[in-house]
Amino acid sequence: MPLKSDVAFCLLLYKKFKVVHAKMEKYLFSTGTVTYAIKAKELLRRKGINAYVERSMANDRIGCGYGVVVTQDRGTAEQILKQAGIKILDVKKK
Repeated sequence: MPLKSDVAFCLLLYKKFKVVHAKMEKYLFSTGTVTYAIKAKELLRRKGINAYVERSMANDRIGCGYGVVVTQDRGTAEQILKQAGIKILDVKKK
C-alpha cells in the first residue's frame, strides 16, 4: 500500500508534467489528404518525433482539412516530411 507521501509525490509530478506539456509548442502541418496526414504521422513517429493526426477547424481548413500535429522541432519534422515526398500545404503554430 502506498504511503501518503508517495501519493503526494505522484500528484506533484503529474501537475508538473501537465504544465510542461501545455507549454510545448505545437505545429499543424496541413496535408493534401488524410492519407498523407497518416503517413506523415507514422514516418515522424518512426524517426522519434511525437506526432498525431488532427482535423483543422472549419475556418482554418486547407486541402482536405486534416494535418499532422508535431510537438517538437518544427524544422526537423518539416525536413523529414519533404525528404519523404509528403507535400505540406501550410504550417501553423497552435
